[in-house]
Amino acid sequence: MICEKCGKTIETTGAAFCPFCGAAMPARAAAPVNAEAEKWLKEAAKTVSYPDREKVLLKARKACPDCFEIEFELLFIGKRRKSGPGRVDFFLIRSYLLEMYLKPEEFSERERAEMRKELFENEQLLRCRELSEDPEAMTDAYLLRLSREFIDLFMAGDSRIVRTLFGFRLDRNVEKVLAQYGAGVLTRIRQDRDLPQERKDRLYQAFYRALSERMEGRTEYLDEALAEI
Repeated sequence: MICEKCGKTIETTGAAFCPFCGAAMPARAAAPVNAEAEKWLKEAAKTVSYPDREKVLLKARKACPDCFEIEFELLFIGKRRKSGPGRVDFFLIRSYLLEMYLKPEEFSERERAEMRKELFENEQLLRCRELSEDPEAMTDAYLLRLSREFIDLFMAGDSRIVRTLFGFRLDRNVEKVLAQYGAGVLTRIRQDRDLPQERKDRLYQAFYRALSERMEGRTEYLDEALAEI
């Protein structure tokens, strides 16, 4: 099959979700995507701003109630939090929840507990599970896409991790840098005593896979970093 969203070939027969971008495959979605829903999804995909994307998707929800594809896209819009003057509310980007495994020192124990709950028990995830024909596969696709977005935005996109100067990368081997930080994230997931084992395993596998894809399968640095830890 060919994913209509990212255009990549999916070798697994009958896949419920694209293993590359996490998009639901039309043949397995709870309801087929109609022309109206497709129009809204394309409009949402054009928006770079998360607040603007949320507005478009909420309008789409009203126009197309119980459309799985629209609800799945809303799943990646996080829960707003009050932030101080001049501060960006990164929590609007749901993948930011994984920041607690990258920089745990920046969050209190109470905040981390809230982030775990928001990661696995948020209302939108439960809504998508109800609409999906394969809730478990949908949850795995959600965690994979969440991990990919986090790596792109908050690891590879962070100049404090991947050093840049005037838009040019100073680190020649980005994969090695991402492997070092990624190994830390994976280790903290494994060591999270407050996360049930089943959720821990699913998140670990999703994040490792997302890193592997980002490195185009070259996980030597990642495996070495994990072995050292």
